[in-house]
Amino acid sequence: MDSTSLTSSLILDSNSFNNQFNTFIGGVRYSWDGANEKALPMKTGEIPGGYINGPAFRIYKKGVHSPNYLSYGPYVKPDGSGELSQIYIFCVADNFGGGNEPIATFDLVDHAAGGRNIVNPVTVKVSDLHGIKVFGIFLSAPIEVNQNMEIENRIFVHGGSDLSFFQMHWYISYI
Repeated sequence: MDSTSLTSSLILDSNSFNNQFNTFIGGVRYSWDGANEKALPMKTGEIPGGYINGPAFRIYKKGVHSPNYLSYGPYVKPDGSGELSQIYIFCVADNFGGGNEPIATFDLVDHAAGGRNIVNPVTVKVSDLHGIKVFGIFLSAPIEVNQNMEIENRIFVHGGSDLSFFQMHWYISYI
């Protein structure tokens, strides 16, 4: 499936990062924090030490870590036919590089279908944030899901800034 046939996209919102994340009734909420390496493995970055109860986030440090996946997974297998109606990924960027440097690419794929995109990905660049450090990634429109899928949300860090990944929430309603 090429990107022209996809019905939804991941989108950046750095102005009012909670405007699309609504209370959801009648579905299943899935949540992960950035320190959950079992559900969300990583190939770069670190989970910072020095926290009594754990940090609940992970960080990529520009110039320290190599570009790679800061997070991938969780390989959710929906319970049946339904609709993934909301996604919210909460991140903080700091130590910005040049304006057109990419910070990270966020995508959503069906791992069971060989990593096929199920929404249009978004690449966040330093210039997209206009100096704002806190941002969210959202789903622009609901997408259909089914029990044959293994849904994976990936964060590939390019190195345009430091990037902290705090949490990710999904809402799926089943038919």
